[in-house]
Amino acid sequence: MTGGKLYSQDQQVSQFFFSSYYMAPSFAGFTDGSRASLLYRNQWPSVQKEFVTYAFSADHYFARFKSGLGIFFLHDKAGVGNLTTKDIALQYAYHLTINRVWSFRPGLQVYYQSRSLDFSKLVFGDQLSLTGINPYTTEVPTMEKIGYVDFASSLLVEYKTAWGGFAIDHLATPNQSFYETGKSDLPMTYKIFGGYKRYEKGDNAKYKENSYSAMFLYKAQAKFDQLDIGGLWIHQPILIGLWYRGLPIFKSYKGYPNNDAIIFMFGYYSEKITLVYSYDLTISHLKTSTGGANEITLNYLFNQDQKVKKKRKKIIIACPKYDPYRSEY
Repeated sequence: MTGGKLYSQDQQVSQFFFSSYYMAPSFAGFTDGSRASLLYRNQWPSVQKEFVTYAFSADHYFARFKSGLGIFFLHDKAGVGNLTTKDIALQYAYHLTINRVWSFRPGLQVYYQSRSLDFSKLVFGDQLSLTGINPYTTEVPTMEKIGYVDFASSLLVEYKTAWGGFAIDHLATPNQSFYETGKSDLPMTYKIFGGYKRYEKGDNAKYKENSYSAMFLYKAQAKFDQLDIGGLWIHQPILIGLWYRGLPIFKSYKGYPNNDAIIFMFGYYSEKITLVYSYDLTISHLKTSTGGANEITLNYLFNQDQKVKKKRKKIIIACPKYDPYRSEY
């Protein structure tokens, strides 16, 4: 028998730009009104027990107070032990306008996270014998469910149709051990993100978006890190994207290049509704055994016509109402 230290990691999401609550609390209220989002992700369906994530979020921009407020719920189940994570979070962001082309959005998030584990599904070393698996073990921890409060903060910078920022999650580094006397702090997660969107001029009388976007998200938690980089082409109502995840040049794990997946996506894009499907094609040494990942997101925008002087349309992909041809730009 050998022992070592295990690190728990956050949930993986490929369409982070359509699930902006996942990136940073600075994106709370990042439209001119209200937004609701749904997410479903099934990762590695070919393994014995895949990783399945569900999420719902809603946010609103309060123009009078230059503030965005959001809430999201997440349910994630992973592995043969049905390790279940549930989040309920409240996000706040303040929109600080410097001039017509520069703005900043600091954000803060507070949330409660609970975790549970079905130990009856697990097999420990003392259960193994030459005659089979003994149903009894001395390794069962004293708790099967834990919960704690955690925090995140972020800063988003916008310049015309470019944006970038950073976020720090798990600021409280809570103890996630299932043992009452155990110690297993959840490591902080660091994120750096950014993007640029280019619009092709269309018919302004009946504007249909025709744009190209390039974006990236770099994440680091404990000893692990990854880079998602790629782009989208939108010719309303068609959306097509191609992405890469990994860090092959800068890092390898146990001699294997840090290649994770190529991500293909397509969807429907309109003024109010965005529906996107993506498939993660595994390109690491696990490519023959995982089955990749399937992900679906649905965004719905409503109440977007708030009567506020000098209101500014947002530039992120999830907000199709931004018009790059207005006179202020």
